[in-house]
Amino acid sequence: MRTIILNNTSDGVKEIFSEFVPLEFEHFLHDEGAVLIGAIDDSSVLLSACGIAIVAIEDGDMVIKWMWVDPEMRYQGSGYGLLNTCFSLAEENGFEEIYAHIPVYEGEEYLDDSEIDDFFTEYYFDFVEKKNSDGMEVFELSADVDTFQAIANNYGNEAYSQSKIQKEYDKFPKHFQVTDVEYFSGV
Repeated sequence: MRTIILNNTSDGVKEIFSEFVPLEFEHFLHDEGAVLIGAIDDSSVLLSACGIAIVAIEDGDMVIKWMWVDPEMRYQGSGYGLLNTCFSLAEENGFEEIYAHIPVYEGEEYLDDSEIDDFFTEYYFDFVEKKNSDGMEVFELSADVDTFQAIANNYGNEAYSQSKIQKEYDKFPKHFQVTDVEYFSGV
């Protein structure tokens, strides 16, 4: 999985990702103040779009306005890749915190055990409030950029260490020769 910034891509490329964006958020596809981040499945020869995140500045804060990952690609790192890119953008631009706005469905209250909550809390987002944003009711969540980046660095270091261990293990001899060994008890 890879992420790309879609803002400077052709309209044709943006059109591919636009199918992941509901009507209420389509205006962001042409908003110069928004950053569009696309997730691409690169596990086969053919690349395919598998998710999108829309990030905008609202009242001086960096906000993930919309994020969606193809259900078939969930739990495979696409959501993490999109979030990681969002946090990298926040860090590069000097933001200490990043917010996420989750649309509220009619009469819905924030659920601590929902799939969306599970995803965002896994990446250290906390519930802030239920509020109105762009004429829509949303649950506002926030996360500390430095905390996420520290966790992401640890995750990257762990993956790197595991790959080094695997490389060394691959060099380990696969054939053993049995020899006689004599044991002494020391008593």
